[in-house]
Amino acid sequence: MDPVTITFPGLKKLLSYEIFEDPPSSSDSVIVIPFNSFYKKFNRRCYSSDMTQGRASSDDINQVLSLLEFIFPRFSTVTGFMISFGLRFILPLVLLICFEKNGVFRDSMNVWISLWLYWGVGLLFLIYEKDQKIKQVKADVEGIIKMVQPGYLKRGLRWRLPKESEGWIELVKEYNENEQLNALIVKVEQPDEGQEGTEGDSQYQTFQDVKE
Repeated sequence: MDPVTITFPGLKKLLSYEIFEDPPSSSDSVIVIPFNSFYKKFNRRCYSSDMTQGRASSDDINQVLSLLEFIFPRFSTVTGFMISFGLRFILPLVLLICFEKNGVFRDSMNVWISLWLYWGVGLLFLIYEKDQKIKQVKADVEGIIKMVQPGYLKRGLRWRLPKESEGWIELVKEYNENEQLNALIVKVEQPDEGQEGTEGDSQYQTFQDVKE
């Protein structure tokens, strides 16, 4: 007789925490910056200004990552999930087994059926609860990206939170590799009154002329 496999509806989805997935490698068009859920920090060593031809310094990227680090740890809900799962499902099972061994229940069949029904409803609720939390965290991340995005779009760069995972953030290079840096204009401090400025005392210089 073949063994009977018992499955819980939605259990695979519930346990499919994308945070365990390995982030992809960076490419010519996308810079991948992974998040370490243990240290609750992004890996800063994955980026250098040479990767974007000087369009964003390491300090620029670090400021954005520091903001995202206030929210990204909320993706790492593995510990909270295990505690919740244990209290909601494992503990009732252990108590039921102990009570049955001590002869507390006259008819344990009805109790076991009730436990199975409780597990089914509980798993569905846990799946819903997890999805709602993930949606809220993603919305908060998108809020920060929306705040910093305009400045990076002017440099030909775009921040992106991948839909398939919560274990990394991406910086997309949308500029042409052959594009000259001096085509990007940035605002610099005006010279003090009484001092002669260069190039007609313009308050703008090319990005290439501004040193990080």
